[in-house]
Amino acid sequence: MDYSVIGINSGLGVSLFPFKDKVICNVEIRGIFHTKRDEQWKLNFGNVPLIKKLTDEFPKADVLISSPDCGSGSILRYSRSKELGDHLKNHSLMLFFVGVRKIQPKFFYFENLETLFKSFPKERFVDLLRDYRLIEHIAPVSNWGNSQINRKRLVVIGIRRDLPKKIDKYFKLPHYEDQIRFCNEIYGDLEAEKPDICHVRENYEEFISIHAKKKMRLIDIQADWTGRLKGKKRWITEPGFNFSTAPGVYRNLKHDYPATARKANRQFDHNGLTLTPRQLARIQGVPDEFLLYYDDTKSKYCINKARCVVTKTPPMEISIWFKRKLEKALKKLSQ
Repeated sequence: MDYSVIGINSGLGVSLFPFKDKVICNVEIRGIFHTKRDEQWKLNFGNVPLIKKLTDEFPKADVLISSPDCGSGSILRYSRSKELGDHLKNHSLMLFFVGVRKIQPKFFYFENLETLFKSFPKERFVDLLRDYRLIEHIAPVSNWGNSQINRKRLVVIGIRRDLPKKIDKYFKLPHYEDQIRFCNEIYGDLEAEKPDICHVRENYEEFISIHAKKKMRLIDIQADWTGRLKGKKRWITEPGFNFSTAPGVYRNLKHDYPATARKANRQFDHNGLTLTPRQLARIQGVPDEFLLYYDDTKSKYCINKARCVVTKTPPMEISIWFKRKLEKALKKLSQ
């Protein structure tokens, strides 16, 4: 089926990967995703253009995929400042609106925090996208078959108003909860490190901030998980200490669903070891075929970048669902 896809602030490819052969360009202005020579992008998308600066020039495309920065409304920001940020000042979000206006795609897929409309007026959102019929879903990602049962997101599908309304039915909220799995089913086969798929961890002697005013070596953290905190999912602090951020420190147990995947290195598996980029990728529905850049001469740098790539984007099951429904809609249009 012939159609083209452009990404605008959709990370470095998790949402785009199901459309790999259709992607003509990705605009990503957030430096946190980029590697120095675009190694991460090129691993999966070769010579497909990656634009890293604001631009008014966009190639025309049939489909636009976007997951702009959601830090303004995140629980992490709220836990630090006790208020949500102003999405009206969010450049990556504004670029999405500019892209829709310039490209005028037939369809778009937009993903963000469920709390977006608490800091960005919904009326303004709808007005900026007035040329589109909007299908809005606020639901746990388990609806799309992802196993993070406590992760809830906003997904908006835009259908250009000149397209027949009969195709809207294809984008109803799915119910694929029968596909969700426990942690041991998701990454239980990953025991020994596998650098070729970025299943690697920091040096066990490295110190990390476990909570406010306390740093610990990873090897000592593991000892606590397997001793003092045996069988526990969340880290218990000593009296008088608090976590510096709301998500805290937690681990995934074998026969339980994974907690929300984050880019921080304060998430652990049942053995008390930090979750590797590949473990996080699998939690996010990202297959091993999606390559993660790793160079053992700059291990820490690569691990941090890979964690960002797979966690600061939506679970891949959502874009897989969108592709499946999009192609049904396009087939209907061609009949």
